[in-house]
Amino acid sequence: MGGNSQKTDITLYSRLRDMITRGEILPNERIVEADFAKRLGTNRAKIRLALQRLEQDGLVVSEPNRGARVRLVTEAEAREIIQVRAALEVLITRSIVARVDEAGKLKLQEMLARMKAALAQGDINGFSKAARVLREEYWHISGHGTATRLLETLNSQLVRFWFHSIMMPGRPARILASREQLVAALCAGDCDGAERAMRRYHEEAMEAFDQAVLLRSSYSVT
Repeated sequence: MGGNSQKTDITLYSRLRDMITRGEILPNERIVEADFAKRLGTNRAKIRLALQRLEQDGLVVSEPNRGARVRLVTEAEAREIIQVRAALEVLITRSIVARVDEAGKLKLQEMLARMKAALAQGDINGFSKAARVLREEYWHISGHGTATRLLETLNSQLVRFWFHSIMMPGRPARILASREQLVAALCAGDCDGAERAMRRYHEEAMEAFDQAVLLRSSYSVT
């Protein structure tokens, strides 16, 4: 009985975590225990336990007499997160090259094709989802459990900045180009080329982030 309860609690935590990381629950949005217990078919005590774990992950903050809300990451913190995420993804690139098999290569190519199709249709949400799934597949192939856990948490804290950055003119096309280079290098077993493509992606991601921040600042001034 206890084992089933623990498994349920982990599943509930994962569901709430996914809702935050995928933007279904927005930054600063309150997570009312009673509302989410009803929504997820559970009880307030289990929601509270899941929120405690999410707070340890840095995704949620609790306030006296106000309950929990999704933590709002500042622009300065987001910049640091992007830098750390870049370092971790470059770190695991050679592991990805070493571990990817033929089935994995085919899967990466299929995911890349979905990105291309979404972009060709002007479906930015679909493109973003496909890009996220491709990135998560890199992590999975690497076999680096610690880096993957850290990257999952870091990425989840960048949700709102990702959507601002991807709307910068030409950004989706540049993302696709860098991902094409990366997948090609991974499939060819080219470690140096894969690292260059990964670094290029993150350099451009930082540039897009800075542009998005500058644009938001200009709007707030006017």
